[in-house]
Amino acid sequence: MNRRTFLLTSTIVAFAPVTPADAQSKKLAIGLLGLNSREAVAKTYAAFFQGLAEKGFFEGRDFDVTDQWADGDYSRLPSLAADMARANPALIVAFSPAAALAVRASTSRIPVVFTTGGDPVALGLVGSLARPEGNLTGMYFLSRGLDAKCLELINEAVPGSDAIAIIADP
Repeated sequence: MNRRTFLLTSTIVAFAPVTPADAQSKKLAIGLLGLNSREAVAKTYAAFFQGLAEKGFFEGRDFDVTDQWADGDYSRLPSLAADMARANPALIVAFSPAAALAVRASTSRIPVVFTTGGDPVALGLVGSLARPEGNLTGMYFLSRGLDAKCLELINEAVPGSDAIAIIADP
């Protein structure tokens, strides 16, 4: 299991009942929302459930899952998020910042857990890192300090390069 999945799973477990025995008396409803397809995030999806199992929580016994996938179509996220919010799960896991923003627009009361490599404040997910407030929380993989180092390594690998292109998914 990778670090991101471990941190995400740990956050989910924090919202779950204290012990698996407590969960048996009342199953949690968890909603999963992703920008891409389930197949596109298959490793993360599998690791998510593996992490919960390692903590003693099992789908079907301790929690039920409803998942929605936009298959890469950003325009589908608002309606999928609204449908999920109407289903009123105990928790929603957003597999992308775009999914988290769509859920935030649909509900202010259901807890939402997200992961992002980008700054959640700049992305509009939370008000501040110190006090995120609202119903969204998640993992932010701070890498600002690494940008300069990456450029330095590129410059060493390709001396004299005067242009660098970055391809990114918004």
